[in-house]
Amino acid sequence: MKPDRIAFAAIVVLICAALQSASCAAAETSAPAAPSPVAAAYHRADFKEALRLARPLAEQGDAEAEHLLGLMYASGDGVDKDLAQSAAWYEKAAAQGVVASQNNLGLYYLHGEGVAQDYAKAAFWFRKAADQGAGQGMYNLASLYENGQGMPRDYKKAAALYRQVAASLLDAWYRENTPHP
Repeated sequence: MKPDRIAFAAIVVLICAALQSASCAAAETSAPAAPSPVAAAYHRADFKEALRLARPLAEQGDAEAEHLLGLMYASGDGVDKDLAQSAAWYEKAAAQGVVASQNNLGLYYLHGEGVAQDYAKAAFWFRKAADQGAGQGMYNLASLYENGQGMPRDYKKAAALYRQVAASLLDAWYRENTPHP
């Protein structure tokens, strides 16, 4: 194994471990807002109510409701599982800047789930999420650079993104595990 591949492997292992144990740093920096009635219904598993509340909001362009419908169609919560419908709702929310929808839509394009497989579109949505500081978007974009999927292979860009993800995860871990007066 080449030294650069060994470094990639080590970084990837660290990132995967950190992604499993660290929560989003951005969510930790301020007091959480009260969930909307739609989100509250979804989180208490009242999917019928969540759907009743979310659909009209989503049809009016509410990004949170669009994302929630994407989640519901992805998992089959309160609706028949339909990845094409999920992708359509994620795309609407992603276009409005919802990071989780951008990353999820990128994954759909990467794997050809609910949409035709398209590495360039996967890269587009991962880059949108990464540009907003989303670690998973950065990690997924780095993987595309590393493998030359949807763009020319570029180990330097991949390594830079992997390092950025690792640094942000270590920072988040430090903030979570360091006592504050």
